[in-house]
Amino acid sequence: MFWTDVHHHWIPPSLERALAARSDTDGRAVAVVRAASRAFPSLTDLAAQQDELTAAQGGAVLSLPPIGPAVDGRPDAGALLRSCNDELIDAVGSGASLVSAMVALPLPDVEQALTELGRIGSHPAVSGVMVYTTPARPPLDDPCFKPVWAAVAELGLPLFLHPEADPLPQFEGWRLGDSLAPPVSTSLQAARMMLSGVLDRVPLLNLIIPHLGGVLPYLTQRLVDLSGAGDGDHDVLHYLRHRVYLDTCSFHEPALRCALDTVGAERLLLGSDYPFRGPVTRCVNDITSADLVTAEREAILKTNASILFASGHGPSSMADR
Repeated sequence: MFWTDVHHHWIPPSLERALAARSDTDGRAVAVVRAASRAFPSLTDLAAQQDELTAAQGGAVLSLPPIGPAVDGRPDAGALLRSCNDELIDAVGSGASLVSAMVALPLPDVEQALTELGRIGSHPAVSGVMVYTTPARPPLDDPCFKPVWAAVAELGLPLFLHPEADPLPQFEGWRLGDSLAPPVSTSLQAARMMLSGVLDRVPLLNLIIPHLGGVLPYLTQRLVDLSGAGDGDHDVLHYLRHRVYLDTCSFHEPALRCALDTVGAERLLLGSDYPFRGPVTRCVNDITSADLVTAEREAILKTNASILFASGHGPSSMADR
């Protein structure tokens, strides 16, 4: 195994049943995820995913796709996510190509989230926590979430900011909800966590921002000039270089170059957003064909993920402070 995809989705049986139980009147987000399941059969077929990874000589960190369509409004959302997390963990033990799992938490219920972290956060198959960004819930810098972020950090787990499937109405049409809304949503939430001082109050917490950091690398200097440090100790550029990792799911080499020049190769992780952006080999080919030196390529394909995830289940370095 010579590469690790950190952004790789699977719908386990519990989540599949929950989606099937939602009615057609439950909104756009339900329809979107159902359509994705039909368009990408491998999304629910773990054996097919393992075969694809093995053939490509790589491995994946499993995570759920957007969960809101299945859990929003359900009184048993916590129980459902417990089942999904157990299935993710069991899947990791089923094949060498499945490296680890990013678990999900029943937010915004802080008490249930802390209980679930206490139950599975130290499991050796768990390498991170995936949280889903949406305008329908409190922003991630809300003080109510501090105990959750502190518990995630104490376990040495990174927090992966993933877009939910419910963009604002202005994103309707032309699939803007799929193309533009996701990187904008995660960029906004990440910027709020930096500028609000959350990363200073929880100094062990590291973030993963997908899609090459959304718009943040491209707009870093604008954020520095106009937002400064906000209520944080540092500006956005500092946090991007010391507390944040970006996954490479973009497939646009000028964007890759912008991210590299902004944060450095040591802050990039291989990410495919499988299966939504094509076969898993697309993200690998994107890096192997890019104009990179060997050390940069190796760091992005595997080394960075190995270092980041090896620090799990205990306090991590505070060297940047």
